[in-house]
Amino acid sequence: MNPAHKKLLFAGGIAAVVIFLLVLLAFDVLHFDFVSFMEIQPSYLPMEKPLPVPPNSIPVEGAAYIPGMGVPTNPVSADDVSIARGKELYQINCMLCHGPQGQGDGPVASFLKNKPANLTSDAVQTKTDGALFMTITNGVTGAMPALNENLLVRERWDVVNYLRTLPSQAAAAPAPTQQAQPTTQPTTAASGASSTATPEAAATASSSQEEVARPSNSGGPGDAINLKGDAAAGATVFNGNCVACHGTDGKQGMSNPGSTDGTVPSLNPIDPTLMNADYKTFATNLDLFMQHGSTPQGPSPALSMPAWGDKNTLTQQQIADAIAYVISLNPVPSSGVPTPTEMAGQDVARPSNAGGPGDALKLQGDATSGAALYATNCAACHGTDGQGNVPNPGSADGTVPALNPIDPTIKNSDLAVFTYNIDLFIEHGSTPEGPSPVFKMPAWGDQGTLKPQQIADVIAYLIKLNGGASQPQATPTP
Repeated sequence: MNPAHKKLLFAGGIAAVVIFLLVLLAFDVLHFDFVSFMEIQPSYLPMEKPLPVPPNSIPVEGAAYIPGMGVPTNPVSADDVSIARGKELYQINCMLCHGPQGQGDGPVASFLKNKPANLTSDAVQTKTDGALFMTITNGVTGAMPALNENLLVRERWDVVNYLRTLPSQAAAAPAPTQQAQPTTQPTTAASGASSTATPEAAATASSSQEEVARPSNSGGPGDAINLKGDAAAGATVFNGNCVACHGTDGKQGMSNPGSTDGTVPSLNPIDPTLMNADYKTFATNLDLFMQHGSTPQGPSPALSMPAWGDKNTLTQQQIADAIAYVISLNPVPSSGVPTPTEMAGQDVARPSNAGGPGDALKLQGDATSGAALYATNCAACHGTDGQGNVPNPGSADGTVPALNPIDPTIKNSDLAVFTYNIDLFIEHGSTPEGPSPVFKMPAWGDQGTLKPQQIADVIAYLIKLNGGASQPQATPTP
């Protein structure tokens, strides 16, 4: 080969190396978008949602559930193999939030805005297997991720079977005392209502002491009660979601075989125990049913009320609108019904933040432990032994309320009601009236700062400071 050819080949090789490096630089560093026929196909890029499956497709592992047909039935036998597998999957996917025993006290629970559910509580354990499966599958908006992509259908049922083996909260907690829960007469007012009442239910009862109807599914009020409902918009929501069961204008519920009443309850007129002259109380009574749903009493009711709020089938505004519509169908007589906190013409003090009682009401408090907790968490604002006189600039009263003596409307001869009245403040906190109060009461329960047992202990201490549950002047029990 002559020298000219060698030089040409050498120069060509150098050029090829330079071109290769430039192409590599463009592809790997500059990320030039080269023409590719791979783009001309039904595919999706990273961070995009997958394409919808074709109609009538069935997963290779079988259908998990059929939308519109209610919660599925557990097809997996709760044998030792399933429970062992469920325990292993629980420890991998659930334990960090819900804790090793499912009590909502996992390693990351204290860092979460929404505290994980106590899986040993009655509120969880009384749900059907299918309801637990759907929660695991779809998650809870703002609180729990959906695990449908983490766990196969069979694995989700294994977790459900394992959850059934967790020790129940009732078995682990001390036996309830008078402080834990008052007794009232059982109600026959509405299908699906529970057979016992908390002070919240008793407080909303009529003068005849009939218990206010409550849904079979537990849970507190939702955000809908803090929104302004539009009755006209609510009529649309009702006609689209409720009329099939409750009838036009709520006047005639359809037949419900297997239920004690035999029909879906009428909403026009509505159960009189739900009505209240106080709009927010009336709305709260309705909201509990709409948020959490209810299963009517009876051996095998064909129809159950869906949990519109818990399942996010309706938005909170839609629930507020539907409530406004139902209330418009049931005007309260001018004479009214006693408001939830009306006692001897005086309203019982309530916190500014809404919410129902917490699990502390089910526990027996220890006043000695409560004194130590009070000194650490409460004395700075309420003073030694709750005697108050701590300035609170910007509040209407000018000082933080004293707890010894406590507001006389909170005190009650019924220990359970006295406990309930205090618990609402500790659970949910409160902002004093006034233009700009410096001090506000924290939501010790909602924020998980104090555990239910600690709250029960503090309540026991405060009740002790106020002479127990001695008869308050002109304050009958609700």
